[in-house]
Amino acid sequence: MLTTQIADLLKATRKTLRLSQKELAGRAGVSHRLVAEVERGERPHVSFETALRLLGAVGISIRLTDPLGTSCELDNPSGEATARAVRAAVRRATWQGRQIRLSQKGVEEEDALTNAQGADPLAAVALVSEQAYAIGDAPRTVR
Repeated sequence: MLTTQIADLLKATRKTLRLSQKELAGRAGVSHRLVAEVERGERPHVSFETALRLLGAVGISIRLTDPLGTSCELDNPSGEATARAVRAAVRRATWQGRQIRLSQKGVEEEDALTNAQGADPLAAVALVSEQAYAIGDAPRTVR
């Protein structure tokens, strides 16, 4: 059962990051066949080290806690960068608002905020922040 949960989490996270099985295998330093078999549940007995490499390659860490509450997190050294990439991918996938780029060139004049030549950078940042707070305070619909 644990193997199935790990395989499902690995596959879902890999897809969120828009990685192929081959790309994940390259990041983790394992074979493409191993990744495919783990995700299909055909490889229930992988080493703990291999499982950590696969999970770490997509930014998943494991927290170990003893009965006294002492805990430590197991991840790979590049796990933080991968975790940031995962969070960014999730934000991109779920973002429903308009994207604003302050330095984008060649944008229509009506969108002065995105035109770096015509906008005061501090005013543009203030406006973006104001809009972000307004969006954050808006009532959310539950889906």
